[in-house]
Amino acid sequence: MKKFLLLLVAFCSLQTILLAQPMPDSTILSMVAPENFTVKFETSTGNFLLHAHRSWSPLAVDRFFALVSHNFYDSVVIFRVIPNFVAQFGLTNSAAANAAWVQTPVQDEPVKTGNKRGTVSFARAGKDSRTIQLFINLKDNDLLDVSDYIGFPPIAEVVDGWDAIMKFNADYGDDPAMKQGEIAEGGMVYTQKEFPKLDYIIKARIVQDEPVPKKKGKTGKK
Repeated sequence: MKKFLLLLVAFCSLQTILLAQPMPDSTILSMVAPENFTVKFETSTGNFLLHAHRSWSPLAVDRFFALVSHNFYDSVVIFRVIPNFVAQFGLTNSAAANAAWVQTPVQDEPVKTGNKRGTVSFARAGKDSRTIQLFINLKDNDLLDVSDYIGFPPIAEVVDGWDAIMKFNADYGDDPAMKQGEIAEGGMVYTQKEFPKLDYIIKARIVQDEPVPKKKGKTGKK
């Protein structure tokens, strides 16, 4: 029942999001992030906090800061959940916004911090192709530190709410990821029809008044 009510709220705000989805204009693209900041994600399974580190991947963290500052990740489905690997999201309910941001990729940067459990990186599909999609490492994924190009540089780490992340629905495996074109066009209207069990982000906001919890053990373990 709780998840149904949250979904109802998301759908009620969907029209507003479609109208307000930010386009990558020069003002947004020129935003420079603070050296560190924390983002609170409210999701259908609970909340989690990401703490971003600009020193890890400056260009990508600037992009992340710009996207979150303009509420880009509101009502975004978590379309790829592979246990013991990653949870991925970042396709919005605006086909126009998705297409526009894909045309403004972030230049590659070296991997300074490994893809350890609980770190978050931009997805990519080749050279200079980071745009809007993020993934959370659900385990140590050292193989993602090196690729045919330059690897997947982490930008942030989970500092609270790991339990909510581990509840993301993984029933569909990679099937939704094979339909990214359809998700980019149809958003949650499409995923609720074809993959109704998927979880989603209600909203993501930068929070300056919430202290970062002290980590216990490895990144992402709470």
